[in-house]
Amino acid sequence: MKPFLNNATILITGASSGMGLELSRQLAAEAKKLILLARRANKLNTVAKELKKKYPGLSVHTISCDIADSTILKICCEDIKKENGQVDVLINAAGNGHINFFEDSAIDEIERMIQVNVNGLTYLTHQFLPSMIQRGYGGILNYSSFFGLKTLPAFAAYTGSKHYVTGFTETLRAEVSGTGVVVSGVYPGPVKSAFWDIPNAEQMGPPSFLFISIKHCVHETLKGFRKGKASIIPGLRMRLFLTFLKFTPTSIERLINAVMARNLRRKMKTLNKIINPGLSVNKSRCKAI
Repeated sequence: MKPFLNNATILITGASSGMGLELSRQLAAEAKKLILLARRANKLNTVAKELKKKYPGLSVHTISCDIADSTILKICCEDIKKENGQVDVLINAAGNGHINFFEDSAIDEIERMIQVNVNGLTYLTHQFLPSMIQRGYGGILNYSSFFGLKTLPAFAAYTGSKHYVTGFTETLRAEVSGTGVVVSGVYPGPVKSAFWDIPNAEQMGPPSFLFISIKHCVHETLKGFRKGKASIIPGLRMRLFLTFLKFTPTSIERLINAVMARNLRRKMKTLNKIINPGLSVNKSRCKAI
C-alpha cells in the first residue's frame, strides 16, 4: 500500500522552518493543496509566496497555530476542516528538542516539549485519521527520531517523547491495516538544522560524522513514504550505525551510556568553572522546529 500524494491535500506541521519547510518545498510540485501549520505567521506567509510563485497552480493555506496550546490547536483543526474539507495526508513534522541532564532541566520546558512532540501529534492524528479511513485512502507520516529507537544520556525527556511516537506509530499502522490508509514513521539521526542550535549541543550532541543535510533527509523520507514503508531511516551512515546497535546486547548499551553520562558530567562541571565560576552553563532550552 502506498500513500496518496499526487494531487493530494497535504497538511504539514512545523512548516515555517527546518524539516517542515523542506517538506513543503519538495511536495509542492505534486500536491494539489498544501496546508502549512506553524506558530510564526510571517514566516508561513513568506513560504506560501515562495511556493505559489514557483508553482502557480498550487493552493497554499497557512495556519498560525501553537501546537503546545491544546485550546488553540482545537480551534486550528476546526478551521482546517472548515476551510479545506478533507485532508489526504498528514505529516507531523513539528517537534521540540531538548538537551540536558534531567535534574538541570526546567519542568515548564519539558512539559512544552511533551505537549508538542506527544500531545499535539496525537490530537492531530485523531482529528484527521477517521475521515481517511472512511474514504478508504490517505497517509500519515510521523516524525520520531533516532532517540525513538535508542537511548542516550542528556536526552531523557526528549527520548521519552520520541519513544511514544515510535510506539504510537507502529501500533497505529497495524490498526489501520486493510483500510487503505498508510502510516509511516521516520527516524532521522542528527540533521544540520536549527534544531541543534540549543545550549549544550556542542558538548552533549552526537558526533559530526553522523549529520546529514535537511534536503537529503527529506528526500529519503519522502522516497520511503511513497513506497509505504513502515520505518524510514534517512542516511546510510545512520542506517549502518543502527544496524550495529541492533546486534549490541542491551547490557553493553547500558554500560556505554553510563560511562558517557559520567564523562559528560565531568565535562560540564569543568566548563562551568572555566566559563563562569558563579554561573552554570547547564541552562536548558527547548528548540522548536
